[in-house]
Amino acid sequence: EGSLGVRDVCIPKSRDMGASWLCLVTMEHRWRYMENQTFLLASRTEPMVDGKGDPKALMPRLDFYTSHLPIFLRPKSIRRANMSIRNTDNGSVFSGEATVDNLGTGDRRTAILLDELSKLPAAESILRSTTAVTDCRIFNSTPNGRFGIGEPFYEKCRNKSVFKIFMHWSEHPLKNKGLYHLDENGKKCQYEEGWKWDQDYDFDLLTFRNRKPRSDWWDTEFARCDYDETEMGQEADINFAALGKNAVDHGLISRWIDTYAVPPVMFGDLLVDPDTHEVEFVAGSDPDTATCHLWLELDNGRPPSGVYVIGIDIATGS
Repeated sequence: EGSLGVRDVCIPKSRDMGASWLCLVTMEHRWRYMENQTFLLASRTEPMVDGKGDPKALMPRLDFYTSHLPIFLRPKSIRRANMSIRNTDNGSVFSGEATVDNLGTGDRRTAILLDELSKLPAAESILRSTTAVTDCRIFNSTPNGRFGIGEPFYEKCRNKSVFKIFMHWSEHPLKNKGLYHLDENGKKCQYEEGWKWDQDYDFDLLTFRNRKPRSDWWDTEFARCDYDETEMGQEADINFAALGKNAVDHGLISRWIDTYAVPPVMFGDLLVDPDTHEVEFVAGSDPDTATCHLWLELDNGRPPSGVYVIGIDIATGS
């Protein structure tokens, strides 16, 4: 509530956690009690925003919620139109749009809900077009990898200046029954008392580092998706690294990094002159935002003379 209208909010989540509902009812409270609030609801298609009679669409959820409030809590007059819900008591309004490249351009809004941002093909253009429209954009989504369509949401989740609310399935009382993890030998192990999922989650890599949680619910869903680690990683485990099937488990890679990796000697960015194509390394102060990490000292701005091996991680070729 304190962020609404004030700052961007990123909500990386497991599926079916009620995040969209929570965003909507928080906005609805302002719409009902405060004057001249303007909220924009955006999703992939118009039917997903205001599909009449579709309980999964955003605006029909608001219709359902307000119509089931006690009469004394409802606005005296609501003007309902396609892609619009106006509280005529105070002038506050919900409007909706499908996510097009120029979403919201020319408007000014209290807040914008960008539902399932990681699935929006025009996400990068939408983020640019909405920056000046509102101080508060709510990015609510399950992961969709680190590259391609899912990259803009991934970058928002990595941005340390964006306020984040993680919603992991292990906090759901109906999904965390029988909670356990597998040890290095594949044996089921119980967590210590008071354990929370964020103790084993790597917020830099945005994936589980060591003990990925499982439960009776998780096992059932894993079987239902034909034991697809990628689907469970993205839809349940908030795993941004789960873009494709991997030869080595990401948790194991994280343990190797903890055990064997040493920090870089220098970090910063490479600047390329567009005319001469000369390259200059500029040292930085924040390793998390630096695009270039070096494990050697530079000699007059260049690596020392010697024989080098170049390795290239081509990810999925995207």
